[in-house]
Amino acid sequence: MPRLNTLTRMRRWSSALILSLLLSPMVNAENLGIDGSWYNPAQSGHGVTLAQATDTTVVALWHTYDAAGNVLTLYADLTLEGDVLRGTAYAPKGMRFGSFNPDDLQMPAWGEISLKVGWDCRGLTLKWQSALPTYGSGETSLVRLAGGSNRACAVNSSDYQLLSGRYSTSIYHEDAMVFGAIDANGKLWGLQTSLGLGINPSPFAAGTTLVAQRGPVVAAQWSGSIASTQPHPGSSAIDGHAYFNDSGRFRNIYFTKTDTLLDGDTYERTWQLQPSTNDPLPLRSINDLTGEYVTQFYVYLLNGYVSPVSIDATGQICIRQFLSDSECQWRGQAMVSGEDGMFDFTVSGAGGSPTYVGRGWKQNVSDARFGEYDNVVVMVGRDENGNGFGLVAH
Repeated sequence: MPRLNTLTRMRRWSSALILSLLLSPMVNAENLGIDGSWYNPAQSGHGVTLAQATDTTVVALWHTYDAAGNVLTLYADLTLEGDVLRGTAYAPKGMRFGSFNPDDLQMPAWGEISLKVGWDCRGLTLKWQSALPTYGSGETSLVRLAGGSNRACAVNSSDYQLLSGRYSTSIYHEDAMVFGAIDANGKLWGLQTSLGLGINPSPFAAGTTLVAQRGPVVAAQWSGSIASTQPHPGSSAIDGHAYFNDSGRFRNIYFTKTDTLLDGDTYERTWQLQPSTNDPLPLRSINDLTGEYVTQFYVYLLNGYVSPVSIDATGQICIRQFLSDSECQWRGQAMVSGEDGMFDFTVSGAGGSPTYVGRGWKQNVSDARFGEYDNVVVMVGRDENGNGFGLVAH
């Protein structure tokens, strides 16, 4: 009977988990790398505790509250399917403090919950669909509060992989920040900012977009192209090489290009990218992207100026050149599928300029060059002629 099986699991889960940790070399709490306590800092007061029971099952306790504000603890056996843990949540009740009689325990079903594991086990997306109208459905993002942070992640997330890095040359003293992400299709989208600022409309210090794909045969080989963010036309091919650590995990990628000066001398430009220590902010709906942002345009010999960027609830993008402008200098459309946490976009300038198509993402940033910002939007695109579009807004 289902109720008996659920009761039995509830009564025995802790002892079974301990035995599995002690006795089985194949069932190890470090296998998946998601054990520990998880919460949403903006909703501090409730959270989820996870403990791996087998190679593909996890015991979850959701410490939360009912509609009247009373403490409610939900229990679930979750099964891993791809990068999502799914299962039925139960709301244990009946057992009295002091007597702790198992016969008093009742396990009414509360509803279905799922936990989508983010890249490198850096975050979870908790979704719920309760069988009780009081609770309804919803979702929230979780980060690790305690436990398991030193364990390797063994869940292959479909979310984008966040990158960060630096750009340098062999002759100029230049050390610009590079934003990057690898999407679910293995495509790399990168933006080298101008001195850590936003896109640059002047010819003196434009940023650079980088779009590349790993080789179909050799995973360490990457090929793609770089293109200025304006006004230099077109793009040029570039190759990269990835390096891995002893455990086989990606460590960094180097893209290099040799250019020639007017006097005939050559110099090398290098884009170095590695897994970012900043927090990715995967998007599940357009509501996660909607908001008002600003991007800073850098102008040679000037301090730059701030341009407003807005994305509304329908995904309409409006980029104004100055705060005082009432008209959009650039218009576009953002679309969120929720599959890999990124968004697709099209954008074009006023006066019939080419349409740029690309991908973007959200992240938090803590960098000595760029500063510390939450909810940073990065966009990287190309038009049909290979010209680049790049934007960083916060």
